[in-house]
Amino acid sequence: MPIDINIKGRPARIIVPKERIGDLTKKHFRGRDCACAGNFCHPDFTHPYKVIQHFLPELMETIEDLFLRYGEGTFSETFFDLDEVYGWSATIPVDPELRAQTEPFMLNAHAIAWRFRYNSDVLAPLTNEVTLVFSIREQKNKLIILVHTMYPGADVGELDGDVTDRENVHFFDWDHPGEMLPE
Repeated sequence: MPIDINIKGRPARIIVPKERIGDLTKKHFRGRDCACAGNFCHPDFTHPYKVIQHFLPELMETIEDLFLRYGEGTFSETFFDLDEVYGWSATIPVDPELRAQTEPFMLNAHAIAWRFRYNSDVLAPLTNEVTLVFSIREQKNKLIILVHTMYPGADVGELDGDVTDRENVHFFDWDHPGEMLPE
């Protein structure tokens, strides 16, 4: 269910590829009762396209600005609302006192980071931020916005090298328990 929009009078389409919807659903859309790192808990966020709809006005402004400044490319943007809780972040700022509760792990073939052990007493924090990673391409006078990923929490930058060292964040596994939701 792509979303058709106009950017400065130019037709555009926001697409989440079907295979990405499956991956995103398994990691980030596990239901409000699953209080785990990286999971959305906002009652309206039941599907990736619902998240896009929620931030559509801000996303359209961001796409317009990025395309005018840089043209085609891959970008990430973090949206937030101080009055909302969107989910549980999969990262927190490094606290040297908690380093003993972490272990190194491979984020992918090119990136390493430090994450909290599952038996750690540190809980994944609730967050009012949502990060979207997307690319903008021009195709036959139409902008195609391809959403690669989205998750609750702040952008962690490129997944290359030592991400904990570069971004000053510790990670949580997707199954790591999170804080309780407010009443």
